[in-house]
Amino acid sequence: MNERKRIFDLVKQGVISTEEALVLLENIAKETGGRVKPSEDDISPKDWFTSSDRSLDDESSMDAIDELTQLENLEHQIDEINIQLIELNETLQLEESAELLQQKRTLQDELAKLMAEKQVLEAKIDEKFYHKANQHTQTESDSWKEQASDTFSQVSDKLSDVTAQLGRFFKKSIKNVSQTVEDNVEWKELSIKVPGLAVTSFEHEFSYQESQPTILDFKLANGSIDFRTYDQDYIKIKADIKIYGKFDESDPLAAVMKRSTIELTSDKLIYHLPNKRIKADLVVYLPEKTYDYISARVLNGDVTFDHLQGKDFFVKVTNGDMAFQDVRATMIELEGTNGDIKVTDSNVNDIVVETVNGDVRVGSTPETARINLINGDVKLTFVNDGLQALNVNSVNGDIKVAMPKNNGYELSAKTNFGSIQSRLENIELVEEVNEKMNHQLSLRRVSDTTAKVTLSSNTGSIYIK
Repeated sequence: MNERKRIFDLVKQGVISTEEALVLLENIAKETGGRVKPSEDDISPKDWFTSSDRSLDDESSMDAIDELTQLENLEHQIDEINIQLIELNETLQLEESAELLQQKRTLQDELAKLMAEKQVLEAKIDEKFYHKANQHTQTESDSWKEQASDTFSQVSDKLSDVTAQLGRFFKKSIKNVSQTVEDNVEWKELSIKVPGLAVTSFEHEFSYQESQPTILDFKLANGSIDFRTYDQDYIKIKADIKIYGKFDESDPLAAVMKRSTIELTSDKLIYHLPNKRIKADLVVYLPEKTYDYISARVLNGDVTFDHLQGKDFFVKVTNGDMAFQDVRATMIELEGTNGDIKVTDSNVNDIVVETVNGDVRVGSTPETARINLINGDVKLTFVNDGLQALNVNSVNGDIKVAMPKNNGYELSAKTNFGSIQSRLENIELVEEVNEKMNHQLSLRRVSDTTAKVTLSSNTGSIYIK
């Protein structure tokens, strides 16, 4: 088996890649190019036929190089589409739209087409290898009887020569491949899955003095948002931005602006940066006034509000914490997956919390509060009167509630595997159940204002004071 066939077999077996095979074949061409080709007069008829076979092998090798190059290009296109689909799926986690869904279907159709072309090309290459191997085997079988004695006498010398040549050849070729990879490491595709290979960092300040909107809509794939007020009459955003990987634009700010949506009208500011290869930590400085609606959606990062006044707040964070400090609001609606939630020193009428993993702490007294979570503890401290309705449900976690001293309420608590402990005074015991897997407690306190309180946990305990 000559060197080219050996290389093709190594590619089929997955020992070397198509790139390494191309380098090896190019080295063969360089070595054979420097040899002196004998004339036809110096070649015997038997050797002439063997030389013709080698010419056919050279043509097959060139065809194989073209096909392997086509296969490599197809694999590169497939990798690019897969990267685009990953980024698009991450964008869809933040917000679904008909345009994004159509773009996803288009990429999926293109990916299916390229995969079909790849399968056809691989089948063609496999068939060529199989046909060539059978032809070579048949030729050797027909001439075996005539060349048996010569072959057995020369096999040891030939084997040692071929082994030495292949050893030197592969050692040189692998060294060239390693040097090529080392010199061109920046050419490799990069993604946020492997940060640190190529990171561009810069800071930029956005200033919006044209108008004073009261509706704010923020969306980030990666990064934290810190909302705070200051003594100016316009909105200012300080951004600490990192770009993972490389984009076509040479200017990093231009690359960010191309992949973001920033719109400003007389009453609304939209700031969307959904690309996961871009991380932006934002500090949003707002004039002191009452805002109609503030929305913040973040895939990976924290969201904090400090000394702010508004009507409705909506915050959705997949991986990160949410914190409200000294906030005046009509309603706060929070959705989380992994992260803690904290509302302290604030005046909020209605609080709605839906989360999966994380603790919830509320240090202010709303009129109504509804809190649902799967894994995590809930700690509520109601200092002032005015509570009207409270509903807390935690599957795996404790619930601790400090009720207002002068507020009336009808309280119902239930847990399956935990316990219920109450330190309330001046209350009326309505019902108490203490069974192995069922603990219930119903209390009542009569006052001018009466709140409906429902507390439930599956595996956690409930503490009331």
